[in-house]
Amino acid sequence: MMHESVARALNEQINKELFSAYLYLSMASWCDAEGYPGSAHWMQIQVKEELFHASLFHGYLLQRDVPVVLEAIGKPEAEFDDLNGVFSAALAHEQKISASINEIYRIAREEVDPMTETRLHWFINEQVEEEQNARDILDKIKLAGAQPAGLLLLDNELAARPEPTLTPPSFAG
Repeated sequence: MMHESVARALNEQINKELFSAYLYLSMASWCDAEGYPGSAHWMQIQVKEELFHASLFHGYLLQRDVPVVLEAIGKPEAEFDDLNGVFSAALAHEQKISASINEIYRIAREEVDPMTETRLHWFINEQVEEEQNARDILDKIKLAGAQPAGLLLLDNELAARPEPTLTPPSFAG
């Protein structure tokens, strides 16, 4: 049986993942409106990944026979100064998500829930990738500076991001 504190944290994480999707959708809308279709495409893929993450947490709770409790999703930020502001906000958000997953891991360890600890390994590794992706894009924005040509090249690069494969990972130990 899953300890109540672990169940509560996992349910809260579903909400955080759904908010992440909502935030990235808002960022995609900003990018489209500001003439960055490649960045909008990149953000739309993030939306899909975040919804997938929420579904993985949801499915795990159901597998463990734990009730899923969905809460209201907050209103995401919608105004950004520039593309740097969008990706800076994305990185800051991913860092918050990483901290949240690390906290769930801590709680699972404290409550001696090795099944949840094992499940969280995939998410921990995923967060390393999520943060690195945002940092890499921020580095390229910094290199481009305020040069429209540089930002256009970056936007074209982001447009080439492939659709995610969204296959549930194998959670074998």
